[in-house]
Amino acid sequence: MIAARGRSPLLALVLALGLGAAFAGCGAKGVLVPNLAPETVVFVSGPVDTVNHVARLRWFGSDPDGQVMRYEIRWVYPAGQGPAGYDSSTWTSTLNTDSTFTVSAPAGYSMPTFVVRAIDNQGLADPTPARETFQFSNQTPSVHLINLPLPTTLPVLTIAWSSTDADGDIAKASYLVWLDGNEAGATLVPAGNQFTLPPAMFSDGAGGYLTGQHTVHIRAVDDGGSVSPPDSARWNVVLPQGQVLLVDDDPDAISTQPDLMYLNAFNRQLGSSSAYTLMKLEANNPFRSAADLRYSFAFYHSVFWYQENSPARSTTLGLAEPAIRSLLAGGGNVYVASVNLMGTSGAFTNPAFLADIVGADSLRTNLADASTNFAIPNQSVIYANAGTPYDSLRAVVNASDVDALVLKSAADAAFLAPAGVLDTLQFVDWVVGVDRVPAGGGGRFVYLAFPLRFLGGAPIGAPSPAPDGNYGEKTVRRVLYRFGHGTAP
Repeated sequence: MIAARGRSPLLALVLALGLGAAFAGCGAKGVLVPNLAPETVVFVSGPVDTVNHVARLRWFGSDPDGQVMRYEIRWVYPAGQGPAGYDSSTWTSTLNTDSTFTVSAPAGYSMPTFVVRAIDNQGLADPTPARETFQFSNQTPSVHLINLPLPTTLPVLTIAWSSTDADGDIAKASYLVWLDGNEAGATLVPAGNQFTLPPAMFSDGAGGYLTGQHTVHIRAVDDGGSVSPPDSARWNVVLPQGQVLLVDDDPDAISTQPDLMYLNAFNRQLGSSSAYTLMKLEANNPFRSAADLRYSFAFYHSVFWYQENSPARSTTLGLAEPAIRSLLAGGGNVYVASVNLMGTSGAFTNPAFLADIVGADSLRTNLADASTNFAIPNQSVIYANAGTPYDSLRAVVNASDVDALVLKSAADAAFLAPAGVLDTLQFVDWVVGVDRVPAGGGGRFVYLAFPLRFLGGAPIGAPSPAPDGNYGEKTVRRVLYRFGHGTAP
């Protein structure tokens, strides 16, 4: 269709208007004179040469015995040059006397005729509308996929691209995206520079997904309908494995012990490494958008995400809030173990996440540095809240950057730091772990604000947690069981 927008210096069509005065005559007394039709003009200065497909046109109308109330315009395209579905016989009403048009020129050249007619105050249209034929050109845009190579992913992928248009506004371009050889079934993507291919695009038609090597293709379509050459990239797709996703978001340089703790806990509780999906983000991060995370989480009943004591907040985890909310609302479960999840230098900055999902009114403030960070000293003990299936834990090293939560309901607490452990001004137990079912869904959310591996020691006098090597591992197994996976550890 024709799109109108602001002024363009690329085409100057100057109004040359000649107005003639006419007087309505009167016949015999009492005899009405018929309404005279208005007249419309549209002129250009100089020859009408080939110009850009974005053009500003001006027109004017006069009525010898009344007023021009509006105009009707249309473009008449030669066969094969108009936009798909456009009807050259249809008039469009307007009160304007000028406008900037984006003319369809998908083949790079178009020669349509602009037609405009005035409508007077009695609804009579100019019987001889003004007409002018123009020659428009449109250069082909370009598009290129970026952030390559693509990672190995589940049946979902987010692509990003850069694009240019030498003679148009690239912000008004749209894009055609398709998988493998299915260009006929391409998805039309509105203006932007990112798109997520949903799982439905990988369907095998029988309730499963097509895995292995795939190729994604993209073309840009500019505002004049010109289509770019395609760009493409190839990558590998794997199936989700098991009902639990384990996301390792802790850099290998500092996570040897946490990695072993989680892998041992998962393998013992679920039976083998084939019973769950492991994603090591440092080696292969398939999550490029919030939509990636939401679709990927939906493949599983439970998601475990650990950063433990990683000093750098993961930008990927910061994209996960919509995915966490969606999984919990659908009855799935989420476990997060991370210092600095919220508050000072936190991955999540939305206060609604703290209130809705964590169930807290606020975080406590460390008056020494005005941050929300506290430390659990070596050999300190934190206690499991009554009614939870967890054991008390003893710190085996100092743990820093721990958040302390002010919960709306004390029953949602999973772990408590006794008075004096986190701060000399702490006179009551402070919450450092949450286990709750947020409102609006049946899924359970477990959040540890401390590095679990640093608190894997058995409290003094406690029995050995055989067959586990430490209480951190046993805690992970207890959470898995609480989420409905495996037998009681």
